[in-house]
Amino acid sequence: SNDKRGEWTVMLGDKLKEIRKNNNLTLEELAGIFSKSQKKKITKGMISNWENGKIEPTRQSLEKYCLLFNVSMDWLLDLNNDKLTNKTKLIINITQQLDKLDEEQLNKINEMIKIIIK
Repeated sequence: SNDKRGEWTVMLGDKLKEIRKNNNLTLEELAGIFSKSQKKKITKGMISNWENGKIEPTRQSLEKYCLLFNVSMDWLLDLNNDKLTNKTKLIINITQQLDKLDEEQLNKINEMIKIIIK
């Protein structure tokens, strides 16, 4: 259910907050680190929204956390969590993959989904 997805986003946010606190960084400092190494500007508001589970970070941002703070993507995404149903794990995995695609590829997938759902 969507509820599980929401729980997962909150759990991810808690981990991101834990990482930041463990490294004694303020939201502002972390935003600065992110913005230096990414084309897209990351604001402290965005990071705050990630930490509070309001918004899910992009795959690119999660990979940055893994790189900067030496944590594994599996730990971050908690894909070994027994509480998550297989369907939720699949949705998380697929969503993460979609992030890598361009608009044309996403349009193709959208068309496929329409065909499947008919």
